Amino acid sequence: MLRCCINGQMANRTLMPSEPSLVIERKVEGGKLFRLRVTNIEGSPSIQLTGDFFLEPEEGIDIIEGCLVECLEAPDKREAERKLRRAITESQIQILGFEAKDIVDALWEARS
Repeated sequence: MLRCCINGQMANRTLMPSEPSLVIERKVEGGKLFRLRVTNIEGSPSIQLTGDFFLEPEEGIDIIEGCLVECLEAPDKREAERKLRRAITESQIQILGFEAKDIVDALWEARS
């Protein structure tokens, strides 16, 4: 079950294989806006991170998005955050506008 923004309204939905995607938006207090687009293609989820933020190196976005897909399978939010922080640190990714915790919080809220 994902909590998502559909036509500007928050809703609880299960992403079905026939549905193209769900969008989760979050504006971080004192920070930037980001969006997670969760797409289900033939039963395999993918996640796209977009929004008003800065990230270096540019390839870091692919690492974060791949890690977020893995985070969907994490047993709890704490483990998901640990996994994302590790990926960001090991890849020397710099994010300005929000923290790893903000992304995981949005993803986890969407899961419940």
